[in-house]
Formats: sequence, structure tokens, C-alpha cells
Amino acid sequence: MMKETRVFLVKPYARSVYGYPTTPLLGLGLLASILIKAGFKTQVLDLRLKGYGKEDLLVAIADFKPNIIGFSASSFDYLSAVELCKTIKEIDANIVTVIGGPHSTMCPEKAIEPESVDYICIGEADTTLSKFVGAFPNKERMKTIRGFGYKDGSKKIFNPAPDHIYDLDSLPFADFGLFPIEKYRVGKTLTLPLFTSRGCPYNCCYCCSYLIHGRKYRARSAQSLVQEIEMNVEKFKTKYFTIADDTFNFDKQRVIDFCNLLIEKKLQIEWDCPQGIRADKLTPEIAKLMKKAGCKLLAMGIESVDTDVLKMIQKGETIDQIEAAVKAVNEAGIISKAFFLVGLPGDSVEKVLESIKFFKKNNIYIPRYSMIVAYPTTNLEKWVGGNANLYYDPYEYVTTHNECSDDIGVQFDTDDFPKKERYRIFRYAEKEAEIWLIRNKLIDKFGPLFGKILAVPFRLKIFRDILRLAFKLNIINIYS
Repeated sequence: MMKETRVFLVKPYARSVYGYPTTPLLGLGLLASILIKAGFKTQVLDLRLKGYGKEDLLVAIADFKPNIIGFSASSFDYLSAVELCKTIKEIDANIVTVIGGPHSTMCPEKAIEPESVDYICIGEADTTLSKFVGAFPNKERMKTIRGFGYKDGSKKIFNPAPDHIYDLDSLPFADFGLFPIEKYRVGKTLTLPLFTSRGCPYNCCYCCSYLIHGRKYRARSAQSLVQEIEMNVEKFKTKYFTIADDTFNFDKQRVIDFCNLLIEKKLQIEWDCPQGIRADKLTPEIAKLMKKAGCKLLAMGIESVDTDVLKMIQKGETIDQIEAAVKAVNEAGIISKAFFLVGLPGDSVEKVLESIKFFKKNNIYIPRYSMIVAYPTTNLEKWVGGNANLYYDPYEYVTTHNECSDDIGVQFDTDDFPKKERYRIFRYAEKEAEIWLIRNKLIDKFGPLFGKILAVPFRLKIFRDILRLAFKLNIINIYS
């Protein structure tokens, strides 16, 4: 039986270097499923979509008349969520506003400060959000729910974080039918996201994902994953899925079971792992099996190809393991993608140049560079405090800068790798990676000889700018 409380789950708008979204939101889809299963009327709105904005939220509020509006916000779109909370309160002060997502978990003290934000949701909300909604309109009960923070006058109150769910198969499947699904289609391709595990047992100094999902690795069964895929193939007639895990291949046997079941079921889908897999957990045999099961792309967080840097950031992988993994991916016929970071502890111009040589020598199809960011609460933030020159407060930086910022900024530097050098080598590496990808795409289409010739003009910025604009407008899909 449906209950009277109405919940609206919203993703705020934010500029993105990757253009408009090409997949519906996994987190909101899952939470909506949980709330609907609990009997609450629930709708979702993705303001990242092309043509969507504040007016769409206002129209939806007038039509749906929600009691509670929850935002899922990263650090980069947190300020957009706050702005929308302010607008909501101007319309109807009785609507309860909640901001959840990575930012609220990472920076609860700051996230709860704005007057227009009634509550923040900390950690995984799978078990807590329905309890919070069920307590409405009893504010005293709402304030007792684990994982929620609120203001009491000048005091900030944070309830204990919820326990993690270890039986992930017990969760319902995300409901993507709540989204305007056709707006995510690129050409004829509709890609749906899939989470298969949570938690990362590693200790990379720059990473903050453990704050939400913890360090204990928890995984769904191969049977549960394939069942969800079968349901969505039938419901949406899609044949492409993207795995949104940090460490999909941590459990080698589970990957083998998943691939074998896909092959056995003859689903003939395609899928990728764009978030990154562990290089030290990939074997040539598993890569070949993944290819046979439909895997199209595997990404790895390489970060650096300098042994000392990898040790300093506690990556837990060696250069030999990384090279072997890239080779396994390429030889299996899977597209290889790699992430590199500029400015890590121990980094230098020469080491970044070595990474450029590395991706060319090892024929990494899609190299990506980012400027390192010291997120609040991470070990990297602590390292910066004692070893670097800080130009932006970590909290200020993560809420005001992203890849689309006109001034991407250098958050910190060191005496032996100063700000100007960091910025200059980052832009150079970014350019070389972009040209390399364009070259690879042209070789695929026109062959090695003509592909390399046609790639030459793209060393000029104007040609790359035109391509980037076409990608953002979803006209072509060259950058993924």
C-alpha cells in the first residue's frame, strides 16, 4: 500500500568536461527502488540532462508536491544543490531538504551549514533513507535516524553512520524506468549502469571513496548481476552496460563466474569497466574470458609510472604488473584506458614525460590526465599539510573547481615541482593524450597510413576544440 509521504530525488546540474550524461543515475535509481518497495511515492529528476534546469524542478515540485526533496551531490555540484535548496525553501518552507552523496559524507561539518539545508545523509543510505522518510513528519523521530546530520540552533548534530550492507544481493535492482530513458541514448546505443561491489581494501593516499563504502570488499553474486542484466535487456531493449565499481576484479573467481554465466546465457551484450580495475588482479586468461563475455573496454588507474611515486602514494602495484595488465587487455582485443595524475608526492616534469612515453609505447588506446587534488580527510591532505605549499583550502577547491573550470588551478605545489611547471606539464600531457586518442580513432576508421596523416591537423587546438564541442553536444562519441 502506498503511503502519503512523497519523496523527490534530484541530481543537481553541474558543468562537465564530458558533456551531457549518457547513463541514468545508479544511486538515485537504487534509492528510488528501495523507497517504492517501502510504499513511498517517489520520483527522480536528473538536472544534468540537456535543456534541464531550475524551472524543471519548480514545475515538478508544483505537480508532484513532495514532502521531502533529497539531492545526491558530489563536491563539484554541492553548491548547485545548496542553491536549489534555497529556491525550494522560498517556494515552501515546509518541504524538508536533504543533501546526501559523497560530499556530505566527506565534509559533514561544512555540508550542513547552509540555512536552506535541513539534513545531510552520511554514508550508504540503503537502509537509512526509508527509515528517515518513514519518520516524517515527526521531526524528533527523524533526528534519531542513523546516518543523518542536522542543526539544533548553533549546534551541529551528526548521528552515527549506518552499518554497511554485506548481503548486496538483498538490495532491489535500480529502477531506471523512473528516468526519461531515451534522453540518455547516444545514437542507437542506450547504456545502463550496474554496480557489482562496494568497498576497497587498498590505501591509495589520494582516494576518499572508503569514507562511504569502507575498506571491506563486498560483492554481489554473478547470478544477481546476470538477473538484473536480463531484466533490463527485456525492459529497455538495451545491449550495453557499464560497471560502476572501484575494484570490479578484486575477486578473480567472481569475475570468472560472471563471464561464464553471461556466455552460458547467450545474452550477447557488451559492457565495460570505465572506473578502473586493479592491474595486479588481471591475468591474460581472465582478460580473454572477459572479451568473450562481451567486455569492450577496461580502464586502469595507473596514476604514475615511477616506482618511487607509486610507493609514496601506497598504490600497491608495480610497473611490471601494470605493463603486464595493459598487454593482457590489448592482446585480448579489449580497448585499454588509463588514468594518470599530475602532481602526486614525488612527481616531477620528467616523470610526467615518462608517463607519456609509457602510454605510447604500450599502446594504451585512451590515456587520461588529471591534476591531483588533495580531498579533505585523505592521507594526501595530511601529506600536503607538512610537505607542500597550499594555494587553495581543500574544501574550497573541491567545491569550486573541476575539469570545466576556466581556471583549473593548481591546488598545491612543492619547491622542487612548482606551480607553473605543474600547470604547463599538465596541459601538455592532456594535449598529447587527446591527440593520441584522436589518432587511434582515425586509424581504426581509415587504416594506419591515412589515420596517421588525418591526425596531423589535430595538433592545432582549433580542430580539437571543434571535436570537443561536438562530443559535448552528443553529436559524436570520440572521447570515450
